[in-house]
Amino acid sequence: MFLRALIEEGGTATVTRLRELTGEKNLRYMTLTLNTAARRVLGGRKDGTGERLRVAIPCTDPTQPRSTTVHDYTLPEELVPILDAALRHLGR
Repeated sequence: MFLRALIEEGGTATVTRLRELTGEKNLRYMTLTLNTAARRVLGGRKDGTGERLRVAIPCTDPTQPRSTTVHDYTLPEELVPILDAALRHLGR
């Protein structure tokens, strides 16, 4: 649900919008599941900055630089069509 909602929003959506689309108040478990699966598949690889590779990337509100609360989630741009095709193949 979370992944399909994020794809339908073009790869980036606010927490508020994702809650509306999924009907879930707490997105934490959805993102943990998705990113844990990615970590296991990717073998703990890191990106060019040394950060763990993630599928759903949490971002803070750019207008609130001191806040640590997640404002939105983003999929890496190159993964959007791949994940969309995979979900369609699975009938989701």
